[in-house]
This record gives sequence, structure tokens and C-alpha cells, in this order.
Amino acid sequence: MKDIVLAIKLMISFFLLTTLILFFIRLSVATIFLIKNGYFYFEWIINMADSLKRGAAIGLVLGIGIWLLSKMRENKGKSPPSDPQ
Repeated sequence: MKDIVLAIKLMISFFLLTTLILFFIRLSVATIFLIKNGYFYFEWIINMADSLKRGAAIGLVLGIGIWLLSKMRENKGKSPPSDPQ
């Protein structure tokens, strides 16, 4: 049960992290265009929805992958060393 909770926490945290990063990158690009061209073009709802979709795709896979790597390292440490013959 502890492993499932850790996997869910990793998925949620990477989902939120990637969603926020993608959203703020898009906002930064719109701000740069505002400085250069004097026009702020940023569709909030479309950019938030797209950031959520991409954040879910990237963050959930990344969270599961990191959890699997930690489980593999944990299991590798538990296995007895093999005797070379």
C-alpha cells in the first residue's frame, strides 16, 4: 500500500510540475511578443487546457517511470550477491 501511495504522489507532483512549467513558458513567450510587438496575444483557456493535457501525458508517465526505477533499485539491493564460478 505504501508503494501505491508513493506512485500516486509522484504522478500528481510531476503532473502539476509539468503543467505549471508548460503554462508559464507559454505565458513568457506571449510576454516576449508583448515587449517586441506591443500586442499581448494569450488565450488563457486554450493554453491552460493544452498545458493540462500535455502535463498529464508527460507527468504521469514520468511519475510511474521514476517509481519503477526506485522499485528496481530497491529490489536489486535486496537480492543476494551471486557467487562467481
